[in-house]
Amino acid sequence: MTMSVQGVTNVASIPLTENIQQVKESEGSFATVLQNMLQETNGYEQASNQATNQLLTGKTDDISSVMVLAEKANLTLQTAVEVRNKVLEAYQEIMRTQL
Repeated sequence: MTMSVQGVTNVASIPLTENIQQVKESEGSFATVLQNMLQETNGYEQASNQATNQLLTGKTDDISSVMVLAEKANLTLQTAVEVRNKVLEAYQEIMRTQL
């Protein structure tokens, strides 16, 4: 059985610069994106804490939604930590660069 692989013939037709510009316009600066991500992380953490308190005080008995909120808070926190680590690595690499 023989398979043929077709190459990409017209790479220039991909509008990369337009897509990058749209992302820049919709998201804002990197600092704004980072700030929004941290606010979202904080919001999930607060929602998780509130749901956990409601479960502990008996105001709710829906343990599955509490667990889902706790996992969302955990995942967003892990993502924020990894982004921070990558930013620090990039900064350190830039500082090591000799001019």
